[in-house]
Amino acid sequence: EPSQRVEVAFVIDGDTLALKDGTRVRLIGVDTPELGKQGATDEPYSVAARDGLKTLLERYKNQVELVYDANRTDRYRRTLAHVYVDQNISVQAWLLKSGLAFNLTLPPNLKNQACYFSYAQKSRRDKLGVWGADYFQPLDAESIPSTARGYRQVIGEVVSVKSARNGATWLNLKGGKFSAQVVASDLPLFDDLALTTLVGKRLTLQGYLIRLPQRNSKKYRFFLRLRHPEAIQIN
Repeated sequence: EPSQRVEVAFVIDGDTLALKDGTRVRLIGVDTPELGKQGATDEPYSVAARDGLKTLLERYKNQVELVYDANRTDRYRRTLAHVYVDQNISVQAWLLKSGLAFNLTLPPNLKNQACYFSYAQKSRRDKLGVWGADYFQPLDAESIPSTARGYRQVIGEVVSVKSARNGATWLNLKGGKFSAQVVASDLPLFDDLALTTLVGKRLTLQGYLIRLPQRNSKKYRFFLRLRHPEAIQIN
């Protein structure tokens, strides 16, 4: 599998590195809390993730191995990679085991997905780090605060599952203020889950929360895109 040894110049945040040659590397499979920008408050554990990663890399003289997956770059032109400080120590695994990151699976980059998911599940069960922080506890789908943003968990009951003209499937949760979307290209990954059978079930969902204003109204609703079945937990 394609890989490359490189030197890290500095750590931008818990899931992004800057290399000596100027390349920016986004870690595949994880998402760490956001550092505050333009006067915004740091999210809990964002500084711990950045500083913990910096300390880990310094222990190995900032030398890392990048292992690539199906997609090598993201829409921000960052290099996407699984990062190792030696052959047996995965940076992503370290962040997940430490409770400093959420698991984030974005197809088609599925290498190591099962491992990352298992580490995240253990930290979740133990309420370690981000999983135990009040700030990141699941939001009630019926009463999501208007200021809620970013990678979050949402909990609620599915009242309907509908298909859109573009082939996407929508899970609508009780309260009418929140829906989750699976785009057509990701649907084959959800075959074993049988999305239509989720009606009436209470779920915890993970993903990037997006607020949408409603036409001709001051009201709004939220949605998140489900990219992989691991983002769905049946309660």
